[in-house]
Amino acid sequence: MSQALLEELARLFMAVKRKSPGRVAPDVDTFTLKVHAPLDWLDGPEVEVRVHRRGKGKPALLVHGWQSQAAELDTLSGALVSAGFEVWMPDLPGHGYSSGAHLSLPLAASTLTAVQALVGPFSYAIGHSYGGASVVHALGQQLKVDRIAALAPPMHYGHFARRFAVKAGLPASSVAQWLDQLFTMTGTHPDEISFEGQVAELLQPALLLHGTDDQIIPYTQSEAVAAMWPTVVWKPLPGVGHFDLPSDPKALEYVISFGLGTPVNFTE
Repeated sequence: MSQALLEELARLFMAVKRKSPGRVAPDVDTFTLKVHAPLDWLDGPEVEVRVHRRGKGKPALLVHGWQSQAAELDTLSGALVSAGFEVWMPDLPGHGYSSGAHLSLPLAASTLTAVQALVGPFSYAIGHSYGGASVVHALGQQLKVDRIAALAPPMHYGHFARRFAVKAGLPASSVAQWLDQLFTMTGTHPDEISFEGQVAELLQPALLLHGTDDQIIPYTQSEAVAAMWPTVVWKPLPGVGHFDLPSDPKALEYVISFGLGTPVNFTE
């Protein structure tokens, strides 16, 4: 496998199909950050990131998923504001109002620590899908959070990369070389980013929610990880899909209760 082809596949793996930036709520303030990218990053050594702030109160970090944006979490951010949180919502690189056309999970984690440098430690961090994985990875990169909620996160970046390689027609004999190429471009080997290897070290109280009708990430992956996560409260949500989860009424109730430190009533 030629080096040029490996680099092109890596670029495609991290390329974002951008949506038009969504309309943010009228009570939102927006800030601009410069996030340092890995050496030779596809979009340059720095990425300009927009961070949206909404509400007043205890600082909460809210992170969207792949090919989503902060504006699409309006219902969840509004519920957090009503519960007394000041919500900080970055548009990850390549998404929403931020610059760039590519994203890796290590760069997403670096973005979250850059937001922390602006705000300080967070009382609560909530991430949907790719955003949930970004929060967990950032906890190992000095992100300071009292408690977390992960909503339908992908559990293993290396598995995610391997599925892409299979769909792209990459020969099995070249997959290890391709994963090494991702390591070179992102600064972290994909197999080092997995809930299985990370959650045992987490001390924060954690909430893990996943809809049983998720067609993107099977909820059984969360179920398996919950068994090895000492501090987690795990709840599958019957009949809820991947993209419906952040605005599902029960999910909102659980996320807010958990963030406030009140008992979560898991009634059907």
